[in-house]
Amino acid sequence: MSDTDQKIRLISQLQSTLANHADVMSLLPPNDSIVSKMREIDSMLQEQIASLEHEVAEAESSTSDGGVSTESGQAPHTLDAVPRTPVPATESDDLAGPYGRDLPDRPITSEEMERFRQRPPPLEIVDVQRPMVVSNVRRNGRREPFRSSALNRLVPTPTNTPFLHKPMK
Repeated sequence: MSDTDQKIRLISQLQSTLANHADVMSLLPPNDSIVSKMREIDSMLQEQIASLEHEVAEAESSTSDGGVSTESGQAPHTLDAVPRTPVPATESDDLAGPYGRDLPDRPITSEEMERFRQRPPPLEIVDVQRPMVVSNVRRNGRREPFRSSALNRLVPTPTNTPFLHKPMK
């Protein structure tokens, strides 16, 4: 695999990391400390993506002009150091769109749509406990005496069994 192919793969991995960050940040409150750290990381990732795209464009233009890549002497896994630029989080700071304010809106590709369709849904809403059937009412409307079989049908939860797993005194 050539150096440019590795850089292209790295660019796509960094872009998917940015998309995952956007998903996580949409679930957190905008003033959270984790969100501000993620914004710092996102800005570093964007700078890294931009520099890698620039290097790939230079490599492709040099291979199309001369036919020989000029980066063959360079180690394949070295990346330029990018200075950190912290992104301050203020109270009026709102995320513009799903990717935050630093990324421009871009159309969703068919590959991203396919990947989104393949992932499991985030949460399934399930019933905590099925409703208890009231069976102790006779046909004439009078109630039968209380039977403990109704309790036996209950699934033990902290709400309906407050002293479960607590030692007896």
